[in-house]
Amino acid sequence: MVDKASLSTATRTATWDDLGNEWVVELEMKGSPMTVRSQFVILAGGVLSMPKVPNLPGLQDFAGHTFHTSRWDYSCTGGSPTDPVMNRLKDKRVGIIGTGATAIQVVPELAKCAKELYVFQRTPTSCDRRDNRRTDPTNWKTKIATKKGWQRERMENFNAVVQGEPGVTTNFVDDGFSNMPSYKGLIGGPNNLFSPEQLPDYIASLQAVDMSRNLRIHSRVDSIVKDPAVAAKLKHYYSGWCKRPCFHDEYLQSFNRPNVHLIDTDGKGLSKLTSSGAVFGDKEFPLNVLIFSTGYELSAAKGPAGGAGIKVLGRDGYSLDQKWIDGIGTVHGVTTHSFPNLFLSAGRNIGATANYNFMIDQTSTHTAYIATEAAPMAKSEKFTIEPSKEAEEVYVKQIMKGALVFAAMAGCTPGYLNTEGRADHLSPDEQKKASRGAGWGQGANDYAKMIERWRAQGGLEGLEVKAY
Repeated sequence: MVDKASLSTATRTATWDDLGNEWVVELEMKGSPMTVRSQFVILAGGVLSMPKVPNLPGLQDFAGHTFHTSRWDYSCTGGSPTDPVMNRLKDKRVGIIGTGATAIQVVPELAKCAKELYVFQRTPTSCDRRDNRRTDPTNWKTKIATKKGWQRERMENFNAVVQGEPGVTTNFVDDGFSNMPSYKGLIGGPNNLFSPEQLPDYIASLQAVDMSRNLRIHSRVDSIVKDPAVAAKLKHYYSGWCKRPCFHDEYLQSFNRPNVHLIDTDGKGLSKLTSSGAVFGDKEFPLNVLIFSTGYELSAAKGPAGGAGIKVLGRDGYSLDQKWIDGIGTVHGVTTHSFPNLFLSAGRNIGATANYNFMIDQTSTHTAYIATEAAPMAKSEKFTIEPSKEAEEVYVKQIMKGALVFAAMAGCTPGYLNTEGRADHLSPDEQKKASRGAGWGQGANDYAKMIERWRAQGGLEGLEVKAY
């Protein structure tokens, strides 16, 4: 595939040419512009790919070294991808902002190498045990990979357990995620929610199954962290589905080291930066290095174009970003009206699951089917595929009908999953509009079955195929 890839290349714009019936894609390769014309475009920029740095007062004043965890600077820390010893930090005061999934992995390694490590925490993360285990080759061959389709069966079982499908008694994966049924509060799953009046009972049921997990994780913190005051600050105080749950066997232990200091900001974040350090309240913490473990912009919030840093213009110059502002609309989450021959990958209006690869597989298979089936229907190699406006609205109404299940996110602590808490302050009209962009409320497995039924009936219902 190397001969079909253009590495170190940024996509700037994709514009539909109404006369040529093709996409004109403007690229930039190592500073040099390049134009490519194509019949199809697939937007696969991912969900979390654009680093987010907080707009702290004094950010430009800090004289020390800074970088984001996604752009790790070994010239500052020492070490390399194959050498974990960051020897250039042995005389440095290092600060890290953020205590999410990345920090859970980074903090233990920094703790081993830095002279002093200051962990600036806005919100504590739930940290369960990682519990990695060796794979037994005999067990793998005789009990897991025993037949064609074993991986699909395993993925569907994982989804079924996490999303609480009734009648599922076997857990093939048996990891931390699959033993967290309350995660359904974020990703949806089988439910009978038809009216807002049912929400209190639904959320109460999630909280009930979440409680035992919370108590167990809190107990784990107490058993590991020696300082009771520090332990108290490391305990999460929100529903388990509000943030990505984390798993590690060295993170909590790091806070027993004398060189590691937890600076809990009580949900506020840092006050500012100075030339020599970070300030919270009236106290300054002197730093030589500041690392941003502040996550990524949620591309789904910005749309499949803006989230990938690309400007996409469809028919008559209509911007895909503008369509997402006007009112999200798709058919099956992979095609959208006014943007012919454009396919979306694992973004809005699809089933959600903790196993992202499952949804990539589903939407990729679906896209390939649509493109393959359209050619003989068009009786030409040159054709366009585009959902009708009517079909788009029919599908979106299905999405909106199931969006109640995601109301469990209301009241969660700020984070990328609820656009930093802004989702809690929408007007009724804004909530209705936002529900157009929800996921498939009945969960990932049900979404997969729905699009499989659609493919089985043939005819590409709702899509318009035109030869040219």
